[in-house]
Amino acid sequence: MTKQDAAEWQKSGLSQAAWLWSHGQRLLLQNSAAISGTVFAAVIANRALGKMAEAATRALFEANGYEVQGQVTFEMASGTRAVPDFVVKDQSGNFAIVEVKVGNATPTSNQAELFYELANGSDVAPVGENAAAIGLEPGIPINIPYGIDHWEGP
Repeated sequence: MTKQDAAEWQKSGLSQAAWLWSHGQRLLLQNSAAISGTVFAAVIANRALGKMAEAATRALFEANGYEVQGQVTFEMASGTRAVPDFVVKDQSGNFAIVEVKVGNATPTSNQAELFYELANGSDVAPVGENAAAIGLEPGIPINIPYGIDHWEGP
């Protein structure tokens, strides 16, 4: 966020997440006009909206005292790996997976398998440096709560 953006946000009276979302949509609309009418524009627009929703979700968690780590890989017993958007840790040290979706977006097949396994009580193993960075033990299977933060699309 630039200094000018921060000043606009402060004047708006909105939460940081709400401001980021509305500001991002405004920028997207301004910039997509130049390439509107193409499939490429739609893909770029959807990707940009997803990134803005992720930034807003991250800001909400951080503003409420959570530690947030993006792109933590989890491996299931089948060997399939999935990478949700975030793992969050509250001040008591409890973890949760957060996936952010916009509009009618749905989890990838690997994410759907991950959520199915967790919902049915199966353990999954966090993998890699991002897992360790938030305090998960790579390679040690756990069952961790998950949720989808769903943002309305345009």
